[in-house]
Amino acid sequence: MTDREQIQQLVAIYARALDARDYKTIADCFAPDAMAEFVGFSGAMAGREAIDAHMKKALGPLAITQHMFTNFIIEIDGDSATLYCDAMGQHVTGTGEDAVTYLSGGKYNAEMRRRDGQWQFQNLVARAIWGMGDREMLPHKG
Repeated sequence: MTDREQIQQLVAIYARALDARDYKTIADCFAPDAMAEFVGFSGAMAGREAIDAHMKKALGPLAITQHMFTNFIIEIDGDSATLYCDAMGQHVTGTGEDAVTYLSGGKYNAEMRRRDGQWQFQNLVARAIWGMGDREMLPHKG
């Protein structure tokens, strides 16, 4: 695969891991010293342990999620790259008549690094730009 294809594959693996609550794979998508912020949902986080704790807090209570990424702009410079893409995530608690949903769309901006032949998120900022449904089902910054 080309570098661009490898980065897009990483984002697809990340999306699948989010939806499967596969926290080990989510962590593996990030460099050990990565920084991440999900604006409005988390503060700035440093390292896999902090990112993992946030993901468990955000995803754990949900019955179903579906994350999709598109409109990739990838600029590669050796073992570094910048990724811009759009994201949409459906979040559902409960089932049937008790289901509560929150659908959001946003932008991902990430610095990527290749280490030992594998691309990872080094610095990720995700920003929701719209949402529909019950926003209270997801964590708030703080």
